[in-house]
Amino acid sequence: VLFIASANSALQLLSSEEMRGRVVGAYVFTSIGLSPVGNLIIGTFAEMASPQTAVAVGGVLAFALSAFTALWQPHLRRL
Repeated sequence: VLFIASANSALQLLSSEEMRGRVVGAYVFTSIGLSPVGNLIIGTFAEMASPQTAVAVGGVLAFALSAFTALWQPHLRRL
């Protein structure tokens, strides 16, 4: 809950007034709207392998994406 509130506040404070609605709309779409797609993918993988493997692979992918973003998009660190 703290992360969602912080991310929502940061997006609204950092976006320009004329783009605020679009930015928040894109955030809501990606954070809430795409969850069922990710759930379907990870659920299918968990049935094929095992739930423990699916969680481990998901964690490794999240870490890799975070590392990639931190290394190749340094301007995002200021947020």
